[in-house]
Amino acid sequence: MRIGAVILLILVLFCPAGFAAYTLEESITVAVARISFVDLVQVEMDEEMREKLAGIDLGPAPGKEENRQFSRQYLEYLLRREKVEVQEWEIPGRVTVKTELEKIRGEDLQEKIQHLLIKEIPGVIVEFPRGVDSIFHPRGEIHLDLVLPRHMRVPGNNSLTVGFSVGDEEWEKKRISVFLDREVQVYRVVQDLESGEEITTHFLEKEYVRESDLPRGFLTAGGKLQDYRVRRTVEIGSILCSHHLEEVPLVERGEGVTIKMIFPGFSISLAGEAMESGGAGDNIRVRNLFSGEVVSGEIIGDKLIEIDI
Repeated sequence: MRIGAVILLILVLFCPAGFAAYTLEESITVAVARISFVDLVQVEMDEEMREKLAGIDLGPAPGKEENRQFSRQYLEYLLRREKVEVQEWEIPGRVTVKTELEKIRGEDLQEKIQHLLIKEIPGVIVEFPRGVDSIFHPRGEIHLDLVLPRHMRVPGNNSLTVGFSVGDEEWEKKRISVFLDREVQVYRVVQDLESGEEITTHFLEKEYVRESDLPRGFLTAGGKLQDYRVRRTVEIGSILCSHHLEEVPLVERGEGVTIKMIFPGFSISLAGEAMESGGAGDNIRVRNLFSGEVVSGEIIGDKLIEIDI
């Protein structure tokens, strides 16, 4: 036992470098997107050693016409950290790693994904809250295929699946987080509006605002505003919303109305007083000024109430 250990020690100390079990070349070309130590080794090794080296991460592969370099000291440090015998290795002073893969920068991918989304949803604003990682792929033109969720949230956060293919062969799939938004033309109030004031475009200006910045119930510009009034005070600078407005009633409570009473074969009209406010089609209570009786009828026109007897 002691003799064997002595012989091994002599071999390690005095045998030439070519005796090393594992030798690294000065320049190595890989075909992976992320390098591990095992990618640097060009010789056969047992499964236990392969697993140890595969667990040593050296980071992303270099891009096209780029390279990464690792010093012998650094590589030996990684081996010692994994309790691998450094004496079994012959490592040059510097190892240069190149790749057979091409690289697309994350910024360029964002631009491609944005272009595809705009084709799907015209006018959409696309943001990438987590960014997009660079992609390594075999040489050749790469194609992107977006798999959109069934219901896209605009505005809102969405998760997309992006497939990357070279030629007819799918290379990789990634989940990408995007925030989608859009600009909407709305009305901004240019002067204070008092409760009950009828709304006109003289009090408003049109403006494009990102939908995510708009309050709930905003009104898009171009909608019908005539026959509406302000329900409550609205300050200058506010975005006009549906809850600010109410329809101007055809009949106001307390005002004089005409009651049209329909009988079989004839009708009569009487003066009345509205007990409630309402719009076209509403049923309100009215007082018959001739008899003093309070009855209900449908508003069919301006200050005109119809009662079917």
